[in-house]
Amino acid sequence: MGQLYTSGDWFVKEGREDEFVAAWEDLALWTQENVRGVTWASLLRDEGNPQLFRSLGPWESKEAIAAWRGTDGFKERVVKIKEFIERFEAHTMEAVVEVS
Repeated sequence: MGQLYTSGDWFVKEGREDEFVAAWEDLALWTQENVRGVTWASLLRDEGNPQLFRSLGPWESKEAIAAWRGTDGFKERVVKIKEFIERFEAHTMEAVVEVS
């Protein structure tokens, strides 16, 4: 099995981008400090659509991802983020090709 990643497409309400970024960063920092199985996370912003963001982070296992999504800390932070978004698409993906 290839490297596992969580990825999300975040469609943010116009004018709420800065608040969303701060709330997402809080979630990412909390995750890094409190959850095993993740080493980094990135939040990307689409240059052509400033309300579209994509998050990405590697995980050591499906079990680690499920445990993270089941924590109260995750759920509390996602509730805050929902205030700033129109919709969200979550993905768990496996790397099939990696070029260094």
